[in-house]
Amino acid sequence: MKTWQLLKSNPKLWPRYFIKEYLIQAIRVFFLNRNYHELESPILAPALPQERYLNVLTTTIEQKGKQPQTAYIIPTTERYNKLALAAGIGEHFVITKVCRGQEESGPNHSPEFTMLEWYHLNANYFDLMADCEDLFVYIQKQLDSKMKSANTLKITYQT
Repeated sequence: MKTWQLLKSNPKLWPRYFIKEYLIQAIRVFFLNRNYHELESPILAPALPQERYLNVLTTTIEQKGKQPQTAYIIPTTERYNKLALAAGIGEHFVITKVCRGQEESGPNHSPEFTMLEWYHLNANYFDLMADCEDLFVYIQKQLDSKMKSANTLKITYQT
């Protein structure tokens, strides 16, 4: 059964359908409340990323009157985040689609996925661990409030 047919026949599934939307909204609010800037990375890059171990997907850009050009679909936003840091942007985050090819496949693997990357200035790894914990707690509270009509979600770690 197609997703839209399933949702139409069972309206109780709508909250679960929107989990990703709620999750991304929560992440955005979490970082904006901490005065981070939200940046947008280009999806296509003119050169390979520095991370040579990542399998990058390519495409060809064809424009009228110009030679076709190879472009690389970004596997991470790191390059653009570091350029923003060098320019003095300060603390920031990016939520975007990225693609990676030829990775280990599993039942939930997709070459295209949504990535969150953030930069917390002058932070050590204890600060970053605290950020992660605070982020997960915040997301859990936000999803619980949005999912009142559905089953409460539970985040399970290292089971």
